[in-house]
Amino acid sequence: KTIKKIFGNKLPIHIEKLELAKIIFLLENMHNSKYISGAVDQIGICYRGIALMEFNNDFWPQSIVNLNDDSCIDWLNNYLYLVHTKKRPEEFVLYRDDESISLNILKNQNKLADRCWKSIKNKNIIEFGKVINEVHNNQKEIWPNYESLYCKSIIENYRKNHYGCELMGAGGYGYIMIVTDKPEKNFIKVKITK
Repeated sequence: KTIKKIFGNKLPIHIEKLELAKIIFLLENMHNSKYISGAVDQIGICYRGIALMEFNNDFWPQSIVNLNDDSCIDWLNNYLYLVHTKKRPEEFVLYRDDESISLNILKNQNKLADRCWKSIKNKNIIEFGKVINEVHNNQKEIWPNYESLYCKSIIENYRKNHYGCELMGAGGYGYIMIVTDKPEKNFIKVKITK
């Protein structure tokens, strides 16, 4: 909403992508919101291709590696879809003070990011789907309410017939990313910008 309100339907091209992502990050987080909106969405919107981010005890990544290999992007575009569940209810509480952000869980998330990156570069859809499922499960370890009861059965059903599923954004409800070569009627095609 913030991006569209300020920039309309097109991002400015005269601002370098990293600076634009930082500006959007600041705009999203300037209204004394209870929670910090993460940098992943802003970088994903401003960067073309596929981005790997490394964080070090901060809300903004210490490094961003950008993959603009057309063959990898075209390959990944063949398998990515979204499914909308429903809007997160106002009364739904994602952060309940029962989060478990331990060093082991964070190290596991980092290892999963490396495996995900390698699976994309190697164009290994089986491994990519498996890693997406593991990332989703690891995020449930961090935030127990990441997967709402409403979405739990939906995700379990999709996992039976597709390579991988993960809730997008902060979780709870909203969109599920599906990794598949057998899209269903209600799936929305994702297109990575080159």
